[in-house]
Amino acid sequence: MPFEKGTLPLFFLKINGKIPDDCISLFQAKAAGKLDDVKDEAQIGWVSGRHLLERAIDDETSVIAGLIYLNLRISQRKIPSALLKAECRKEELDYMLANKSGFVPRKVRMQIKKDIEERRLPGMPPTISGMPFVIDRKNGIIYLSTSSVTRAELFQNLFYDTVKAESLLLDFNSSAEFLLKEDVGNIRPVLFSSSADPKENLSGRDFLTWLWYHSETAQGEVKVGKVEYNCLVEGTFTFASSDDSEGSIETALRRGSPAKSAEAKAALAVGKKLKKAKLTIARGKDVWSASFNADTFGFSSLSLPEGENLDPISGFEERIRFINDFHSTLIEYQRLFISSTKAKTWKDEQKKIIKWAEEKESL
Repeated sequence: MPFEKGTLPLFFLKINGKIPDDCISLFQAKAAGKLDDVKDEAQIGWVSGRHLLERAIDDETSVIAGLIYLNLRISQRKIPSALLKAECRKEELDYMLANKSGFVPRKVRMQIKKDIEERRLPGMPPTISGMPFVIDRKNGIIYLSTSSVTRAELFQNLFYDTVKAESLLLDFNSSAEFLLKEDVGNIRPVLFSSSADPKENLSGRDFLTWLWYHSETAQGEVKVGKVEYNCLVEGTFTFASSDDSEGSIETALRRGSPAKSAEAKAALAVGKKLKKAKLTIARGKDVWSASFNADTFGFSSLSLPEGENLDPISGFEERIRFINDFHSTLIEYQRLFISSTKAKTWKDEQKKIIKWAEEKESL
């Protein structure tokens, strides 16, 4: 499971409200059903964090060091696409031969497919997939292992149905509002080109592009308490402009050194900002890295520091601490970004940012 070892996709969610003290029994009440009961519709329910077949949810299976560790399991019977295509083609050929025709009408093709699905589905073994998550009740945060907004919304809906508490996806705006107590309407847009629209405010992209600037001009330094962190923003890069812009909306740079490419400099010059990039954060020998989506504040392939060789429970606690440290540092970078845009010296800083973008070394 990704919270125990390896890299993981990740969203951070804020619990809006109080989770009931008996939440473990509430999750058990909406546990996933038996796989033998899966029909043609997807079956969705909770299972333990240990594995996707453990339907027993209690303190022994699903609570580690005060943290709730579960999976949202999705079970469904599916016909392999190659098998379905072959069966459809066979019956379509039989239809053409029987009717001495060179084609199969659309309605007939649809009926053939429907009949095959009804015949084959009950004999197909169910497929299962899971969405692991950890609930930190003390800090009111959920660590959800997915990078899909659609799957995150599925989780949010069932979570509310189960414990009657909302879980808010923490993107740039919601993090600023709920964690930093900032009015996002007062955050100034950042210009990376003298010809850019000064009214365009895409806060998440502004933040990531500013973080790139900060990493190149100040080594990405930030302090969390008394501990110093540094960051590096590098390729793969995806630049994007607003949806109503003319011309190409997105520019993806993958090979070579995207941060030093002429294409990156050109993208900034026409007002595009970073939408996705690889983000690396370091604290001494401890290093975190992931692909960061500025629009969703979602991470894919998040790599955590190596840590120590501990027993499974201690190792799990250590990885959660690393995830919490990563999130705390990200929020501190966000705090630094917002405070910079609100400072009296912002006009001078804005000039430095534009100069950095226009004078960037490119290969």
